[in-house]
Amino acid sequence: MNKGKNSLVIKTESGDKALSENAWPEAVLVAVDTDPYNLVRKSVVIAAERSGGGKSLSQKIVPRSLDYFGWCSWDAFYSSVSAPNIFQGIESLQRGHTPPRFVIIDDGWQQTDLDSYPDVSTGFVVDDLNSEIQYFSNRHRHNEAFITAESRALGPAMRNITEGSSSGAALQELIEATGQKGDLQYHNLAVEHEKKKAVFEKVPSTWIAFLHRKLSNVLDSAAAGYLMGLLQVVFVSLYEIFVDPAANGSWAFKLFSKLSHGPLRGPLLDFIADQTNFSRRLTNIQANAKFKLSHGSEFSDSPDLKSVIQHLKTALHVDFVICWHGISAYWSGISLESADMMRYAPHNVHPDPQNSLLDVEPSMKWNPTVLMGMGALYDPFHLFNDMHKYLCKCGVSGVKVDCQAGIGLVGSVAGGGASVALRYHDALEASTSKHFEENLVINCMCHTIENIYHWKKTAVARASDDFYPSDRASHLAHIVACAYNGLFLSPLVVPDFDMFQSNHEASEAHAVARAVSGGPVYVSDAPGKHDFSVLKRLVLVNGTVLRTKQPCRPTVDCLFNNVTSDGRSALKLWSLNYSSALVGVFNLQGSSWDRDKRKFHTHASSPCKVQASIRPSDIPMFNSMRDTQEFLITCTSGDRLAIVPIHKFKVQFCPVGLEGMINGAGSTLLMHIFDKEWIMIDFMSLKTGINTTGSAQESINWDEVCEIRLDIRGCGVFLVYCDALPVKCTIDGIEAEWHWSEYLGKLAIRIPEPDGDPKKSSLQHEIFLAF
Repeated sequence: MNKGKNSLVIKTESGDKALSENAWPEAVLVAVDTDPYNLVRKSVVIAAERSGGGKSLSQKIVPRSLDYFGWCSWDAFYSSVSAPNIFQGIESLQRGHTPPRFVIIDDGWQQTDLDSYPDVSTGFVVDDLNSEIQYFSNRHRHNEAFITAESRALGPAMRNITEGSSSGAALQELIEATGQKGDLQYHNLAVEHEKKKAVFEKVPSTWIAFLHRKLSNVLDSAAAGYLMGLLQVVFVSLYEIFVDPAANGSWAFKLFSKLSHGPLRGPLLDFIADQTNFSRRLTNIQANAKFKLSHGSEFSDSPDLKSVIQHLKTALHVDFVICWHGISAYWSGISLESADMMRYAPHNVHPDPQNSLLDVEPSMKWNPTVLMGMGALYDPFHLFNDMHKYLCKCGVSGVKVDCQAGIGLVGSVAGGGASVALRYHDALEASTSKHFEENLVINCMCHTIENIYHWKKTAVARASDDFYPSDRASHLAHIVACAYNGLFLSPLVVPDFDMFQSNHEASEAHAVARAVSGGPVYVSDAPGKHDFSVLKRLVLVNGTVLRTKQPCRPTVDCLFNNVTSDGRSALKLWSLNYSSALVGVFNLQGSSWDRDKRKFHTHASSPCKVQASIRPSDIPMFNSMRDTQEFLITCTSGDRLAIVPIHKFKVQFCPVGLEGMINGAGSTLLMHIFDKEWIMIDFMSLKTGINTTGSAQESINWDEVCEIRLDIRGCGVFLVYCDALPVKCTIDGIEAEWHWSEYLGKLAIRIPEPDGDPKKSSLQHEIFLAF
């Protein structure tokens, strides 16, 4: 094949060396359109339907939870999360009048083969586990002290590791334990990673186990663990310098591949078991002891996950509870030793990552599932069905399904990633559609085509890598990834920009990105660690958010710009409300993903200033309006603007929205005008001017229109632009408190807060104006 300058080279792989074909009837889709957004939308939908059977977003049920504010347990507690932790996290946000209405219980609730034993100090355990508690307390306190000291010794080395790298992502909990200066205690990690069967009993032949026993014979557990941790510091440091940046095929890659599959295999698995979750396997579909409340507790008489969910919904007014699990059930699949798992016929597969994957991420060669295998299923439906049936009975509303990128890895020895993805996604959607009527499923870590093109029913997907609190170089790149990935994901799903933390140094940019995204808005704040000045511009007092009505898109003029590194371009993201457009403007120059080092990299410590112009013509819908149409552009800060068409009746008029909110313009739901009868203005179908429903546009005498009705949502100060003094202004039929500035044409109407519990109020109001 000619590989000259004007050639196109297509590389097609099955993903499994045992599966080969000479030809594919359909491999490439070529499409042309003058509208880039329409081109992407049509092309992605066609490719998904023809390749994997995926359906467009317009054919799916979008979960109602997207219109509510949420909280996720991950960056607040990581896998040490417990029922009391979740209660504390929600109550802390409620005290600031930003109540979460959906909650994600992330990794840490399931039972695994390397599970923690129940913590006697919490009291949140089932009574009949008391004997088991005593057994584990006596038998494994030695290993707990060992791992605590081992982790503490490793701490200083973590400061030099960024979370976004391959090693950093694996060690995120330990990095955060170091960075939070003791807020997340090393002891908690040790308890979480202590084993019901000690690794050294399971793999007695490894030299690391031999060294552990020898050290323990001459030193106490803490001293032995600390010394072992220091040895691991040397290992981690050498890995970061020589191995992590090594390319596929390099000498460092080849050497470590040999060592990791030879003499270092046992020590690596020991280290992974002690410090991460990635070698764990599921042993039971029910929640672990951290989510089992004691009999007669203040929360419920029922000692199981159901009582936790009941408390969340009844006492804390949470509407939706979402539980995390992997598409493989857990990181390394399901246990081959657990009696509870035998009914699903698990088998161990040893993935063989192909060069195309290793070129992107060489560390897959020594991924835990490659070293120890994956507990896989021929038919995952029965496991999903049983797990989701259990969760549904407990009151859980939906699931966040992680680990989807591992599908291709398993497919390397199971008929290819596409084949495995078809089997797993069909089983997943058959189960979730049966048990979760809201279609509340969040696809996560899923950006391989074999996953994306098999989403027939699920309607939400993460648009990026994780939010990494401690990796300063990752935050600007995170927004860029969400913006451009979202462009290609949005024809099939609502892009989820992921959680963030409100008290983080990058919280302002993250908050604006979430507001314009059109997707869910949720944080992962630790209890007591909030910036309510950020949250209150996103969240209404009843826990709802002013979500835009479609996923955001980059404006045409920055579609092909390098908004992180070209030194001149800003990123502009636009989305639509019912009566306006919202534009978020970002200077993201200075840090980006480094393809060679495979980590986020700050290449400019003092990013350059950039200029950006914002025009109504940036919004495709406004381009189709008549040339004489005028707009009001409001800018409450330099990073977001609302563009609102001005309507010319007897007065010039447009609703601006709630003051002080990032997407305040999103508070306008509908607008009606009176001309012989009430007529609803349909902003979302604007073509050549103002369209209406109910009466024909031509029959309206616009010069005589002098009564306007707005349906709005929220409380506080609602702003309207009008060039004349209103003679009447009411809210829900009651005379309103308002003030009009003739100079600015600014009408400020005070919307009262609801009586009683705001979480029980819709906050919807009707404003009537007469001129």
